[in-house]
Amino acid sequence: MKYIVIYILTVITSLAFAIDDKDYNGKYDPARDSFADFEAAKKDAQASGKLILVEFGGEWCVWCHRIEKFILANPEINSGIDDVFIFLKVNVSDDNKNDKFISQFPEIKGYPFFAITDSSGVVIGSQNTGLLEKGKGYSAERFKEFIAKWKAVQAKQK
Repeated sequence: MKYIVIYILTVITSLAFAIDDKDYNGKYDPARDSFADFEAAKKDAQASGKLILVEFGGEWCVWCHRIEKFILANPEINSGIDDVFIFLKVNVSDDNKNDKFISQFPEIKGYPFFAITDSSGVVIGSQNTGLLEKGKGYSAERFKEFIAKWKAVQAKQK
């Protein structure tokens, strides 16, 4: 029983990290200032030695909700993302297309879409999240490979 309680507490604790621990990575909010959020994410990345994972999407996006549920339901993926990245969500919708902010990133090819920057905000990569899919969801193995790739980049930048 003791081990079950410890496991449950570990899972709950890990879910609090990668998603929803900062204002800039909660919901896709068209009212948020993406430039200010990116500045805050850069400060957090510099303080923690992490890269920044910018996720472009919107509340209208079914796959954006699927990816969030997938990450939250997989503690190993969630903690892996938290170990390597500061997670920033950027709204792209009819209410706020964020064109000016998005112009500094690679061309978005579907939603959700990942752009990866170093801690100073320089783009060092991107990821079409469709390549992480499996069926109507996401592949844990592909996500682990994605995390491992960027963990190696992070290690070189320290």
